[in-house]
Amino acid sequence: MKHPMPSLSEMTAKQIRELPAKKVDRPLLPEEIPLVYNAFDAGWKYESGMLYHAKLKSDLCSDGFYFSGLVLCHDNWLEIMAQQIVWQHEQSGLLKPTVVYGIATGATELGKMVAQVMGVAYGHMIKGHGKTFVASDTITDAITGITRHLRFDDIVMIVEDVFTRFTAGSGAVNAIYAVLPSVVILPEVYGIYNRGNLGWVKTTNGLWLHVKGLIRQKLNEYEPGSVTCPMCEAGSIPIKPKDKEHPENWELINTRFFAI
Repeated sequence: MKHPMPSLSEMTAKQIRELPAKKVDRPLLPEEIPLVYNAFDAGWKYESGMLYHAKLKSDLCSDGFYFSGLVLCHDNWLEIMAQQIVWQHEQSGLLKPTVVYGIATGATELGKMVAQVMGVAYGHMIKGHGKTFVASDTITDAITGITRHLRFDDIVMIVEDVFTRFTAGSGAVNAIYAVLPSVVILPEVYGIYNRGNLGWVKTTNGLWLHVKGLIRQKLNEYEPGSVTCPMCEAGSIPIKPKDKEHPENWELINTRFFAI
């Protein structure tokens, strides 16, 4: 007799990190997602006395941040999170997509894995100038590796790792429509963390989409400055937790406190 997978709350951080994908036989509960990120030291929350705090892509200050790359770089959890998204889509009753685009760059590999789990194609997306994206018109079958051009009858699923304000989501929609304006985009977009507590959102080109995350919450955001941001007021310095030019930032934001 097969025993159901126990709650992640009953596992050690090491057991969570090493959990085989085939052992995860059910949708994870929302409260289990933070346990995964904590196991990989991929979640950050501001505490009083921290020397640094998070600066988002929008330049706003935030009291929380999730670094999905520290989770998704592990093959088992890339597959687990992809399967979670597939199960969530299956519960929606929507049509099965024929192609999946992962929003660059945080969800690039996640999008590919979702396509592989579903047995469909994936499309490439890269960052363009500023906050724009560029989508490829060539898609690749995730199982066979055969490529073809995006068609007007394709059904597109968009995948993200973390949703904050849906700026990247709007950019992704624009990029796909720039390739083929007549393509069908599913009305639900899927990701791991909906940290902006988003529901239905309107993209810059007028399309309404429903944001679905494995967990939905609202982290605080503030305009930078001692008057508008309580962390700045306390003397904490805003830095980008993910910064290619300063890879040390993630360690700094997690470990540095004011001297007592």
